[in-house]
This record gives sequence, C-alpha cells and structure tokens, in this order.
Amino acid sequence: MTSNQESYPQSNSNPFPGLRAFKDSESHLFFGREQNISDVLAKLDKSHFVAVVGTSGTGKSSLIKAGVLPAIAAPENKQEDEEWKVISITPGSSPMENLARAVSQNPSLIDPSEAKDFEANLLKLMNGNPLGLVQAMRPILDSGQRLLILIDQFEEVFRFSSEERAESKGGYDMFVRLIIETVRQRDVPIYAILTLRSDFLGDCVAFEGLPEAINDGHYLVPRMTKAQLKRAITGPIDFSAGKISPRLIQHITEDLGSSADQLPILQHAMMRCWDYWKENEQSGDPMDISHFEAIGDLDDALSNHANEAYDELNATQQVTLEKVLKALTTKKADNRGVRRPMSLENLMTVTKASKDDIVSCIGPFQKPGRSFILPETSSNPPLSTIYDISHESLMRGWHRLTIWVDEEMDSAEFYGRVCTSALLYQNGESALWRNPDLQFALDWKEKQAPIEAWGNLYNDNFKLGIDFVEKSRSAYLLERKKKSRRTRLLRFALIVFFLVISGLALWA
Repeated sequence: MTSNQESYPQSNSNPFPGLRAFKDSESHLFFGREQNISDVLAKLDKSHFVAVVGTSGTGKSSLIKAGVLPAIAAPENKQEDEEWKVISITPGSSPMENLARAVSQNPSLIDPSEAKDFEANLLKLMNGNPLGLVQAMRPILDSGQRLLILIDQFEEVFRFSSEERAESKGGYDMFVRLIIETVRQRDVPIYAILTLRSDFLGDCVAFEGLPEAINDGHYLVPRMTKAQLKRAITGPIDFSAGKISPRLIQHITEDLGSSADQLPILQHAMMRCWDYWKENEQSGDPMDISHFEAIGDLDDALSNHANEAYDELNATQQVTLEKVLKALTTKKADNRGVRRPMSLENLMTVTKASKDDIVSCIGPFQKPGRSFILPETSSNPPLSTIYDISHESLMRGWHRLTIWVDEEMDSAEFYGRVCTSALLYQNGESALWRNPDLQFALDWKEKQAPIEAWGNLYNDNFKLGIDFVEKSRSAYLLERKKKSRRTRLLRFALIVFFLVISGLALWA
C-alpha cells in the first residue's frame, strides 16, 4: 500500500469520495485498512475464495477495490512471473450474462475483435455446466496468470432470486453453483471474492453449497478503531496537502461511535468539509470544528447536501424524482433497507416518465462531489443504463428519502393485502371487501394511481388485485342501491299507511 500511494503525485483536489465506494484508481487515498488487506490476501491465497462480509457502511467494496485489488498487483506482493487478471461484476438480474460479458470484454483476456463471439460461446458453455468457465479459461490463461472474479453486492442474488418469477430462479442457482465449483477446482487458477451484507448471511442456505463455501473462506470486516479512523481522515488530507485541527479529528472520531453508516457518513462529511474549508480558508488555517458545523456536522451533512440537489429541481422534476427514488429503493420483510438497481428503460415503465424527464431530475444528484445516484452524469444515456443509489446510507441519512421509502413500503404492503385477498376470493376462501377495508382500498387506488409495472415489483397479481377492488366497489354500490330502493319503498309504504290512517280518522 505504501509504495502504491507514493507512486501518485500529490494533489490539491478533494481527496474524499463521498458516499460511493473508493475506486481502484484511488488506492493512494485509502488509509486505515492495511491489516485487513493483508488478512484478505492470506485467505484468498489459501482458499481461492473469500466472502467479505460486513454490515452496510463498513466499507466492504472500498476494502476490495481500493485495498485488495491494488495490493495483489503491487510488485512486492507478487511472486515471480505472476500476473493477475481481474474482472468485476454485480449479479443484477442476469448474473450469468453479466459474468460472460465481463470476461469477454476484458482486453487482457480476449481480443476485442473476438469479444462478441466469445461471449456467446462462453454463455452457451456455462449453461448447465458448473465448470464451463474453467474449460473456457484453460487455453487462455498462460503460465503464471491468475483470474480473479470480484462479485460486488452479492446480496443482489437473494433479492433478485426472490423477486423474479419462479421459472427464472434457475439462473441464480446455476450462477452460484458455477462460482463454487470454479474456485473448488485447482487445475486452472481462478479465484473469487464476493462482498456480502452480513444481514443476508441467513439467506445463503437457499443455495446448495454456498454456506459451506462461505464457512471455509469468509472474512468479517471489523469496525475501524479510533486509530484507524484517524488515519482514514488524516491520510488523504496529508496526501493532498491539506490541514486539519486535532480537536476536529477528536470531535469526529468520538461522534462517529458505532453508527451503522460510520464510513460513508465520515467520507461524505469530510468531502463536504474539505470543499467548504477550501472556499472559506483564511491565512492557512486548518479545517476546524466551525467548518464541520457549517456543513451540518455528522448528523445533517448528508441530508443538507441532498436537499441542495433537490432544491435545484422544479416542482414537476421533484415529483418525478420521488417516483424514481421510490423505484430504486426498497425494504425487506425485516425492515432492511436495500438498493434496487434498475435500467433506464424499466424506470421509464415503472414511473411513466419520459427519458428526458428522468435524466433531468437525477442530474443534480449525479454531479461530481455528490454522486448520490450512479452512474455519473450522462446527457444521452442508452436505455440499458443501470441506475442505482450510491449507498444504502442515503436511505437513512436523507430525511426526505426516509419518508418516501416508508410511504412506498406502506403502499406496497397494502397492495400485497389486496392481492392476497383477491387470490383467496378467487379460490372461494374469502368474500369481497366491504367498508372500512373497501374505503381504504379506494383511497389508496386514487392516491397512488398504481400501474401494472409498479405492481409487478412487489406482486405479480396486479390485474387480479385491481379487479378485486373494482368488484368489491361494484358489489358495494349495488348493495347500496338495493338498500336505497328498500328504504324508498318503506318510506312510501309508511306515507301511504299514514294517509290511510289519517283518512279513516277524518271519516270517523
């Protein structure tokens, strides 16, 4: 790590990445995890597989991308004639396709002119064959060359496999089996590192062989000590010729405590503090508590920053942004907030917004120095572009988004009730809804104006559910009409009765 950092010229630019993870090109700014890097490398060498496990906000992706990957390429860590080839993927909704594409588009492995054909052949070879990747790499990897596959955000496998239709789950099963069998063999030197949120560990039992593989090669990322946090703060500042007061360092390390979003909050707040300090620096004074408080301190720096971006939008764009962010975020049944990456094309379908509307509303959130929504700003992105929030901490740290996420989950939960009742009614196990449930459903339908593309994010029985609400409404109106008719007949009969009685009374 030291030699790698010393190879970069000092820069006066902002050395903190904010919410997003460190990139491998930013290893010279990555401090405080030196021992953890060595530990992961040792496990990788022994098992050919490491599952880097930790809670959200412990810096799993940064540890691998800016720590481990640059370290294995460092001359002092390489054996003679050793050369690492690295590919990086996130599982997404098509993990096998993503893996085949990443391998074929790596120019150090495959000639670009042959990439398209190789991708198709590799995908065909891996289909139903857990050693397909091994067979494809055997003639490609020369002596001394090793292939490392980084699978970032591995928890997507569990999210997508549960949300996709049952017939699609086989693709995830095959992907997990392929990775396990690939690292288990030793004929071809292929290694794998995956990053996994610890709250998804229990979900591993859904895939045969995965718990055993993780038991053999897991690395639980520890929280950083105060000394490590201090190094994570001062290292980038020293490298970038900045200054910070000792009392601000103490203030930050003490306030961070055991926050679930310790590292992303720290990196974002330091990024903001650096910019504010540069704009207001006087006579070489260091960053101090006054600068840190000006940006909102640890508690509000993220929310204030996101509000600045939100305020750059007009009213129409703000409405579109709310729909976009509700689509890009979700919660599991146990209230775990998770990202939901989605293509631009799917976003357009779910939100019923145009491409231009979506691009314009998220633009302020993609600017350098913000990076709340990834990827970076593009004026004309293709429809296949995958959008994602940079970190789950945005869901917890931006107060407005916290409210939106809760509203979305309340709506999705009620929609789930509608679909469940519709299925029971279809099977003759339940009746149509009456008040107050019916009125709640009608109010929900009017306020949310749900569409099928949105409904399918949570339950595939959208048409059945909406039809159930309409049938309940029609039955209620019919019953109300009949009741009204009965009331009118009764009223008429009473009038006739009183008229007859009055007439008889007069006659008498």
